[in-house]
Amino acid sequence: MTAMLSELPLAIFTTLAPIGAGAFISLAATQCAGSFPTQDQGKRALKLMWLPLALVLVGFVASAFHLAAPGNMLHVAQGIGRSPLSNEVAVGGLFFVAAAVYWIVAASGKLGDAALKAFGILVGALGVLFAAFTGLAYMMETIPTWNSPLNIVAMIGYALVGGAALGAIMLDGEDRSFSGILSALALIGCALAFIGMIGVAVLASGLVSPTAVGADLVSQALPLIVIGLAGVAAASALSVLAVRSGKPSAAYAALLCAAGGVLAARLAFYALQMSVGISLM
Repeated sequence: MTAMLSELPLAIFTTLAPIGAGAFISLAATQCAGSFPTQDQGKRALKLMWLPLALVLVGFVASAFHLAAPGNMLHVAQGIGRSPLSNEVAVGGLFFVAAAVYWIVAASGKLGDAALKAFGILVGALGVLFAAFTGLAYMMETIPTWNSPLNIVAMIGYALVGGAALGAIMLDGEDRSFSGILSALALIGCALAFIGMIGVAVLASGLVSPTAVGADLVSQALPLIVIGLAGVAAASALSVLAVRSGKPSAAYAALLCAAGGVLAARLAFYALQMSVGISLM
């Protein structure tokens, strides 16, 4: 469990940044369905677009504290193409810049609906890519309990669940034409999060090393796993309720549950850390 606490800055990063990216995925999905930005909800979304950007930025700042010297983050670019961590930061930086430019340009009112829609869909696609690379960064042979594509599945799930909740807040309004899209994202995200987190736990439980037994690690992390998945499930249900009933309080509650649930799940994930030298049980 000591490893879990030492990874707290990264747990915060992998909680906030995917949720922020997920909000842009939600907006892009509603744009594909034609529900935004041509309707009134688009105006509210543009005003609140700073919120997911702030979450991503805070996540990046938190991740810097994981380094012995935060200033070393400036050297991350040197590993692009060969380091999963560098690739993650590079894709995340690209997404953040694109999202920020999108917000600025969209708020200026100088883009037509077609151009704004295309730009929004591009940013949403980068959000999916960012979430995927965040999970990919943990696929490493030196930590066999993490070395699985299930990480990618889980991270995309967290992004969709949190993004649906934040999207419900940003797109709050009288017209509920986007409710089906956000409901689907919340439910799909919940399913992916469960598959990813439970799958990683099952993988870890079947491994041993000279210093640790995977089953013991899973047993210790089980309370956090249960809390995390319960929070994700509650967030998904509340998001569906929010967009179908038009209750803003449900959307805010969904966002809180998503943040708390994902953070607990991420802490559980870090608690499953096991070094090399494994064998199958």
